[in-house]
Amino acid sequence: MKYLKRVIQKTIIVMLRFKVLLLLCCLWGVLKVNAQDTLDLSHRRYNKLVNLAEVLSVLEAQLKDGTKISTANKSMALVTQPLSLVYMDCEKDFSSANSTFFKSVDFQKSRFRGQMGMVYNEFFGEVDFSNTSFENNLSIASTKFRKSANFSESNFSGKRNIFSNLTFYEDANFYGAKFKNTVIFNNVNFYGKIDLMHITLPDTLILANLQSDSTRLSIDISRPMKSSMPCKLYLYNMNFDKLVINYEYFDLCFDDKESNPNPLNFRQKSAVFEALIAQQKTYDFYKGQAKAEQDYEDFKEMQRIIQRNKDSRSISMIGIALLLVTLLYLTIRRNNKTKVIQVTPPVQKTPYKSTLKEAPLTSYQPISIPLEEVQALVAESKQQWSDYNIPKDVLDESDEFWQAYEQLLALVKRIKE
Repeated sequence: MKYLKRVIQKTIIVMLRFKVLLLLCCLWGVLKVNAQDTLDLSHRRYNKLVNLAEVLSVLEAQLKDGTKISTANKSMALVTQPLSLVYMDCEKDFSSANSTFFKSVDFQKSRFRGQMGMVYNEFFGEVDFSNTSFENNLSIASTKFRKSANFSESNFSGKRNIFSNLTFYEDANFYGAKFKNTVIFNNVNFYGKIDLMHITLPDTLILANLQSDSTRLSIDISRPMKSSMPCKLYLYNMNFDKLVINYEYFDLCFDDKESNPNPLNFRQKSAVFEALIAQQKTYDFYKGQAKAEQDYEDFKEMQRIIQRNKDSRSISMIGIALLLVTLLYLTIRRNNKTKVIQVTPPVQKTPYKSTLKEAPLTSYQPISIPLEEVQALVAESKQQWSDYNIPKDVLDESDEFWQAYEQLLALVKRIKE
């Protein structure tokens, strides 16, 4: 019996050792397979334009194990293996379009000095952009992230960083990301948790149509890194139930024509301010509430000044219009008067001609008149002149004057005869 027990014990020990050895062999085989399956483009430097699909097609030709990467015209890729782009350095522009990645893609600690564009891609595995430097314009558009996406501690120093028409089905991590200039989130849905803790705010942040489909979680930008200048914040079609901000770090702005070509009216802008103030009260952001209320009062005062200026300009324009109409009327009237003067002949005064004909004087014969007759003529003349009214304007005698003058001449002639 003792011998049998010893045999059984030794058999069990051998079997356990064999199982451990088998497990180690399997683990080594798995690690070896995984190492072989990963497409390694890490620690590479490119001094020309980089198209990821084209780079993968070149890599496929270089692989000796017969690994296949489905590509079409070097413009799109269908990648079934994990892809490592760690420490990649691109001096020129980088692009990836119309590609599907079924495994993880790792961009950790890469450097993009040129513009970086990704459009119409779909990632079924995890995507890691942590500690990556985007030194020029960035555009990630029309892309779906089926697993988590990590942008933590990344540096976005380009003039424009655009995240447009994106869907994050799991967590999106922007913890500690450093934004510098303009950042735009437009038509983005976060179905998982989004971490924006301790981010460095950019000069301008534009949030438009966020969380329009997903309703589970809100976007929290309440604890960014403190900066010397407030971030200019543009909000379009935003529901404050899905966005939490501490207004202490922001200045609310409106009418960015690029992201929203249709400007908001006064009521819409006022509604945004009122919703913002209500949220600051709800979350006890006391500094944010005080700043929002003050900015709202300044905004209303500015609108009143603008309205007064508009009214003044309207009155000025009406006055100018009336002045122009008056000048036009006077000009037309003057032109018409000039035409009448030019067409109508001037009226000239005709000198007076007496109807009486005097006989020519043939010879002069002095007349001797008695004194009594002269005195009688003087008396009669005084009587005649007493009835004569001297005209007021002697230069323009009336017809009555000339009739009286004719009567006087006739009387003198009668007396003379």
